[in-house]
Amino acid sequence: AGNEDVSIDDMVIPRVGIIQALSPQKKKSQPEYIEGAEEGQIFNNVSSEIYGEEVNIVPATFKKEWLLWVDRKAGGGFRGAYSSEAEAKAARDEDEKADDIDVIDTHQHFVLIIRPDGTTDEAVISMSKSQAKISRKLNSIIRMAGGPRFSRVYSLSSVEEANANGDLYMN
Repeated sequence: AGNEDVSIDDMVIPRVGIIQALSPQKKKSQPEYIEGAEEGQIFNNVSSEIYGEEVNIVPATFKKEWLLWVDRKAGGGFRGAYSSEAEAKAARDEDEKADDIDVIDTHQHFVLIIRPDGTTDEAVISMSKSQAKISRKLNSIIRMAGGPRFSRVYSLSSVEEANANGDLYMN
């Protein structure tokens, strides 16, 4: 009660991410700082809750979108989600920071996070770039299991990988 006039435009969508070596969640000087955050941990960007290095999820739905992100060096930030690459590029080109905005092909997994005590959080797991391969594999596993997308609980964990330059990161 009392939230009748609150729309999706009036909220921040909780996103699940992985703490990286250079994540602002590890830097005390940053507003995103989370006490005790360690590389490889999975966290909620709204509640700042750290779930650990493994989390149980129930996938609710999936959507492929093109997201606009301002480069971190230019202040960072989310600028919107679009259902086609053409729409995203048009929106980017109209933005005053167009030169600092990347259009990212992103798989959006809308999920319920299942805590060990059985309580849940609604969240989005956005997978792009190096995570796209993992997203496609998750979609295949869900399809192969049969039944509704939301009929099973899956365990997601972070793993260390290396990019083409040999730099290590958590995926």
